[in-house]
Formats: sequence, structure tokens, C-alpha cells
Amino acid sequence: MSGIPDHYATLGVPRDADDGAIKHAYKLLAARYHPDRDRSAESAGRFRAVLEAYTVVGDPARRAAYDAGLGDGTVPYERGSAVAEAVGGILDRLFGVRDRTARPGRNRRYRLPVSFADAMRGTPQTLAVPVDHPCDACGGRGFPMETVPELCARCHGGGTIAGRPFLRAVHAACPDCDGRGYVFATPCPDCAGRGVVARTQHFEVPLAPGTADGARLRVRGAGEPGRFGGADGDLMVEVSVTPHRHLRRAGQDIVLTRPLPVTVALVGGRVSVPTIDGQRDIKVPPGSGDGTVLRMAGYGVPGEDGARGDQLVTLALELPDALDDAARAELERALAAAALTFPASRRFEEQIDES
Repeated sequence: MSGIPDHYATLGVPRDADDGAIKHAYKLLAARYHPDRDRSAESAGRFRAVLEAYTVVGDPARRAAYDAGLGDGTVPYERGSAVAEAVGGILDRLFGVRDRTARPGRNRRYRLPVSFADAMRGTPQTLAVPVDHPCDACGGRGFPMETVPELCARCHGGGTIAGRPFLRAVHAACPDCDGRGYVFATPCPDCAGRGVVARTQHFEVPLAPGTADGARLRVRGAGEPGRFGGADGDLMVEVSVTPHRHLRRAGQDIVLTRPLPVTVALVGGRVSVPTIDGQRDIKVPPGSGDGTVLRMAGYGVPGEDGARGDQLVTLALELPDALDDAARAELERALAAAALTFPASRRFEEQIDES
């Protein structure tokens, strides 16, 4: 049988094996070499050979024809129109035939909310993304173990159809079997015949310090898995930075306006302020005026060299909402006892008197 594969050798059974032995050998090899369990090209080819062998020698009529020396392994060709065949034949000779059997996985898209502090510091983020994994119930086959799939009648088990959909001839995945090379009537109930189920997988996404809202990141190979040798897709991440209630970025610096009671501004003290590293205390010098800027060195955004900018705190002096008569009198006594001096006000009053 020159040019015809030895199906008995493929199944590992003698030529006089009975139907039960052939079926038993097929089930063992199909479970071992199923391409959804092992994605290597070698395993996929081996599985199709096993399926083709069983389809032929597992059927009495086909087995008899095979034993008589019939059969071939060519890729079915589906002809287009006469014009497409004529023009496309020239293109094939010039550019060759395209192969569309490999299917790259699709990219996944994910919108990642990130706090302002994490974005400024460049804190890595962890994503929980559903990813397809081989189904445990069917071992990734897509059908129960007791089900025997049939070789696809359209592609004869090759999973590929040669045709001319767009002038140039192409090798594309067979639409009837979705490129598997086989079909089955009873799909696995757990995965609905897909051979895969979605499970949560965690990915770490690195962030550069100072990542801006709307930044786009790519995690290679974290998208949908490719099929038939195609590359896995990527995970496309769009960063959404949540604005901070008080902090803003100004280059490598962080800026903040801090309301401050006028009493603290007069006598000084320590007050708490937010930073991208958490709450911190700063010292307010006595006599600080409205609009005074206090510098917190090293509390800004890290640069490419690792050095950080500063946080600039602008003081906004705050007066009491209202004073009743008793509170006003008490405040006047306290100010009089403190013997406070106001040089600028005194000079202004003296200049009025002189004029």
C-alpha cells in the first residue's frame, strides 16, 4: 500500500485484530495524544493519525476497502469560480499558497483602576483574569471518553481545506469541524464541547512611577490561547488612575493645600498631611502666614534614576466660623495678655496719622 499510511501500526494492533481490540487501542491513544491536552504540533498530528486510523479500520466496510489498498491523504480542495481559479492561479505561482491553519489567540482587554498613590509610586498591580484551561471532565477532548468521534467528512480528518476565497489559494481551518479534523455528536456537558473551561488566573502588571491616567500596558502571552500552533494573544491593560481628594502631581513634585487654623499658624505646631506614602506629620513654624509653602523633601514622584521629588504643602489660614459674645471677650483678653505686636499694621496706622 505505497503512499497509504499503515493504520494498524498507528493503532499498535495486528492486522487481524478484532473490533474490540481496535476500539480499546483507539481510546487509549486518543486520550494520550489529544491536542487540547498537549498543544504540540507532534501531538496534534499524532491524534489525527489515530482518529483517521480508527475511522478506517474501525468500520467494517472501510476496513475492507483499506485492506484492498484504497485510500489517500490529500487535502481536500474546494474550487472557486472559473475567473477566480484563472486569476488566482497566476497569484499562486507568483506568491505561493497561504496557510491559514494556525490561529493566534485574541487579545484580552482589561481596564485597571489604580489609586493615585500606587500610580505615583509605581506599585505593581495584580489582575484576576479568567483564562481557558483544559476541561478536567473530558481531559480537554471536548467529548466524553465513551463517545467515539468521527473523522470530518469535509476535510477527511486533516482539519484543513484548500480553497480560493479571495483569488489566492489558501489553506484554512475546516469550518465543519473548526479545524479539529473530527466531529462528535455528544459534547462534554462541563465545557459544552469546547475542551476548555475558564478559570481565574492572576497576573502581575508592573507600573512605572508616575503612571498617568489612560496609560496602556501590554502583558505578552496573557490573552486567549492560540490554536493549532498559533501564538497566544496578549493582555491589553488600560490604566484608570483614581484622583486623590487632596494630592495633585506637578512634574516630579506632589502639591497639597492644607487648611490651617490661624491659632496654629500664630504659635506653630505639628499637623498631619496625606502623602503618597501615607499620613505624615509636618512642623509648622510659629508666625506662618497665609500661602506659606512648606517643603517635604523626598515625598514626591520617583524619577528614572530613582530619586524622588518633593511634596509642597501650601498653608491656607482658616478663621473660626463665628464667635459669640463670650468667646469674643475671652479671645480679646487672651490677645491682650499675650501682648502681641503687629508691625505692619502699626506702621500703616502711623502713616495715616502723618497724612
